[in-house]
Amino acid sequence: SGAWVLADEKVLKQIIINLLSNAIKYNKPNGYVNIETSHEADNNIKISIYDTGKGLDDMQKLHLFKAFDRAGAEKTDIEGTGIGLVITKDLIQAMNGSIGFLSEPGEGSVFWIKLKKVTL
Repeated sequence: SGAWVLADEKVLKQIIINLLSNAIKYNKPNGYVNIETSHEADNNIKISIYDTGKGLDDMQKLHLFKAFDRAGAEKTDIEGTGIGLVITKDLIQAMNGSIGFLSEPGEGSVFWIKLKKVTL
């Protein structure tokens, strides 16, 4: 069954596009990206985006949401400015939501956003 969240439609769409873009951009050759939604016990809807990329080490995790810090990607041919996740975090928090991630080197990453479920 479906669910509704209170969010700006255009902003939420851009947040999801940014997370998907990162999952694809930082994935490994022949890797995959998976999207999953779930109803959380705390009345949140969680949207998770999984990838099979190289994952993040502890130092990269510390710098992930810092502006213009590309967590080592500046030394690669992957394009970007290092502000996408910073803006994404600010936007999701402006809609009273949250963002988080889990990542293991060599295993890939999962980024998620949570927004409050509303009843219509």
